[in-house]
Amino acid sequence: MNYRLLSAAIVVLAMSSCRAVQSQSSDVEIAGATGYVFRGLQMNDGYGVETQGRIIYHRADGSSVSGYAWGYIDVSGDTPDGAIESTNDRRFSRLDLGVQWSRSFDDFGLSAGIASYNFPNSAISGTSEGFLAGELTTVWWRPGVAFYQDFQNAKDFYLRVGAHPKFQLDRALSADFGVDVGYMGDGQSQFYYGVSSSGISDLLLTGGVTYQQSEYFRAFARVGYSTVIDSALKNQVSANGFDDSIPWFSLGAGWTY
Repeated sequence: MNYRLLSAAIVVLAMSSCRAVQSQSSDVEIAGATGYVFRGLQMNDGYGVETQGRIIYHRADGSSVSGYAWGYIDVSGDTPDGAIESTNDRRFSRLDLGVQWSRSFDDFGLSAGIASYNFPNSAISGTSEGFLAGELTTVWWRPGVAFYQDFQNAKDFYLRVGAHPKFQLDRALSADFGVDVGYMGDGQSQFYYGVSSSGISDLLLTGGVTYQQSEYFRAFARVGYSTVIDSALKNQVSANGFDDSIPWFSLGAGWTY
């Protein structure tokens, strides 16, 4: 785990909680999932539990600063467990920690932050990234771009371009969809796939429905499909015995307070 990054995150959150903060909220999610994929790579191939927690400080200038943790617990007991190859089933095979700044303007939204990706029960080394993302909110298909720069182990960039339309179906029910294309630098592909190949790496399709039962509780269902595009990455995935095209499904609930 990157303790320097974690310490910096705590400092940023402490500063945000003391200056120009109008309100604070917290959000927790838990979901059962059929596996998970990261940048086209099958990380866990068995059933698991996704957990997420976030503390958000809403500032007077309309921006917010949040600290978050996201984790995946493999509960299938199968081996191997995808690219992670966890040595301890039914424990966290991945744990992400981060700090994010966000602000919505009239026509677009911006976010930036730092994230630490950790694999606590596997032989894979963790790494850390800084990111900057923007999304145009004045058109229904909400086009966006996100840039990630690894500064610890991969030491290269990942670029994601996509669209994420959202629809309010009735007072409580909403739907969202996503189409994203990723581009990897050589360092990213070497770190995650084990082969150096820069280019358009993966395609991600997502969809979901959310039922907002109250301002505090929601239930959701999500589906996704990911496929590796780059031929060198696809060949490496096949050589490792994993699928290069993966569907998945999750069902869960969230609480805001």
